[in-house]
Amino acid sequence: MLQTGATIAIVAPSGIFDPERLNKSRLLLKQWGYNTVESPNLHAKHLFTAGTPKDRTNDFIWALDNQQIDGIFFARGGYGTSHILPNLPYHDFPNTPIFGFSDATALMCALWNSQKGTFVHSPVLHSLSDHPDDHTKSALQSLMLTGRSPSLEGEPLCGPQTTVTGPIVGGNLCVITSLIGTPFQLQTDETILLLEDLSEPPYKVHRMLTQLKMSGLLDKVVAIGLGEFLNCHPPNNKKWTLKDCFIDVLKPLKIPVIWKLPFGHGKRNTPWILGTKYTVSGGILHVEPN
Repeated sequence: MLQTGATIAIVAPSGIFDPERLNKSRLLLKQWGYNTVESPNLHAKHLFTAGTPKDRTNDFIWALDNQQIDGIFFARGGYGTSHILPNLPYHDFPNTPIFGFSDATALMCALWNSQKGTFVHSPVLHSLSDHPDDHTKSALQSLMLTGRSPSLEGEPLCGPQTTVTGPIVGGNLCVITSLIGTPFQLQTDETILLLEDLSEPPYKVHRMLTQLKMSGLLDKVVAIGLGEFLNCHPPNNKKWTLKDCFIDVLKPLKIPVIWKLPFGHGKRNTPWILGTKYTVSGGILHVEPN
């Protein structure tokens, strides 16, 4: 995917990043053998985003069009990627690998729907050096070199213990829900849908899953995989749990649902490539051989 010596562009389609943390992560990529370049408006600011929608769109297109760029890293998540979606060149989208998660899920939805581009669900750059654990960093470095997603191990939660196969799609639950009813609503038929989130009370998680269900997005998925839902705690002294909320919404689908998969906003954020074909067996997602 990205051999050592490759050049990676840093773009900020979402929130404002911490420059010091970003520089530390640039040094890490240098240690891995990569060169990095900044997009022209990388340090711009507008309200809570890293520049105006025009700034951020132009920077992303600059990275896609630049023949010297071999890969693209999101500086951070937050909010704002949806602003750039209407003006991206999906008809001529290159296969330049794009790395990010959380708010970058919006771009993932658009790319999957258009069957264009290469998207890697992975840590964003400004937190790469100091937040993910060593396993995550090692897995990302390996994926960048080989272009191969790792297997993902979790636990069965509910539904039948059948073996199913399909391409993986997904990412942040809140972002996927926010695109329902737009031209970028995620197409999920015959996929394994992976979901994670951060700091959402369980009733909001239940509400978003219910919205996915009522919108039809879950009608034809073959399995659901739940990553980390970090800091998604019920109120004190409640007898029900987040697990109860998952089962309440997802068990009636009668498909395999696994949870505790090692990706999300915590320190274990194992990378995976959008569209990779996996087989769900028990609580493990096995990568299908090419």
